[in-house]
Amino acid sequence: MTITSTESLELRAQLAAGVAEVFTDLESGWRDRVIDTDEGFDPLLHAQAVGLGWAGVPVPEEFGGLGLGLAEAMAVIEQLGRVLAPSPLVDALVVGTALGRVGVEPAAQEVLGRLSGEAAVVAVAGLTAHRGEPVTATGIEIGSDGIVSGSARCVAFAGSADLLVAVGADQVAVVDAAAEGVAVTAQSGLDHTRRLGEVIFTRAHGRILGGPDLADELRMIALLSSAVECAAAARSCLETTVEHLKTREQFGRALGTFQALRHRAADLYLTAAEARATADYAVGVASGEVTPRAGQEALGDELAVLAPLAKVVCTDALMTVAADCLQLHGGSGFTFEYPIHHYLKRGKAEQHRLGTNSAWRAYFGQRLGLNTR
Repeated sequence: MTITSTESLELRAQLAAGVAEVFTDLESGWRDRVIDTDEGFDPLLHAQAVGLGWAGVPVPEEFGGLGLGLAEAMAVIEQLGRVLAPSPLVDALVVGTALGRVGVEPAAQEVLGRLSGEAAVVAVAGLTAHRGEPVTATGIEIGSDGIVSGSARCVAFAGSADLLVAVGADQVAVVDAAAEGVAVTAQSGLDHTRRLGEVIFTRAHGRILGGPDLADELRMIALLSSAVECAAAARSCLETTVEHLKTREQFGRALGTFQALRHRAADLYLTAAEARATADYAVGVASGEVTPRAGQEALGDELAVLAPLAKVVCTDALMTVAADCLQLHGGSGFTFEYPIHHYLKRGKAEQHRLGTNSAWRAYFGQRLGLNTR
């Protein structure tokens, strides 16, 4: 195992603290106010985040970024997950990290510059398989000339995007959202903190960003970001509930003094801790800070399992924690004014995004040589 330097850990802690401070200073109820707007996020807050350098964390310095790596980008994503921030910043970090790791084509230089310097909203299309298709399937075809055709559903913040990153089977292209041949239709989603849209490309002119290596990298980093967000959300949801148990009284006693509720909260703590450990290990392997058990030569093969495994474990953990926390809040947990329902909806939505968890389990079984039919 590689030991991460103290300076790197301190830098990540500073990044995380800076992100957390911005959201702590927002007024109460800001999330519910933002999700009711046309965009589904706060453009001023997004511009502030870009101005503070968050979007440029993984972007190489020559393109206006901070030149940091995957682990630092995940430190920002973790804080966004804690507060379930309605923000397109996650896709910007996923794209910036992937481009920085794989290599920069000429067209990618413009994308990186706009991500870190112009507060451009980027949406990634083609990472979610259609029902009944393999988890790595995509409904988008990209020609060698950059012509993009096909469709992608459940694309986060597609309606507000300036740039659409289209992920095909073996190529990735960027398309201007306002280009001819691009149509975006709003979709209703369970998770109100992530505004969804269906993107249809009809021979839209795009610019090639990379080949199959970039497509695989985008899928892997998107899965890791889902795991990190959900692990952080599970902890935040539980912390909110524990505070409720400490202060809410019944029969003249705080709810937290009842043994049955204390044991239930302890079980949820273990679930959240397991999710965090899984996400941390997956990010550590992907960033090169943790050596796979089978050795460095098995890195690619291990990540092919580890990234989706982390997604499955962490999304299931969030769903378990949020469902129980809603019950622990009693009747108030079912009201819209309390934030618990947002965590529950995020958990359920993430179980189906980027390939359903049941489809990923079938994939794991196939790799183990099991008959999953």
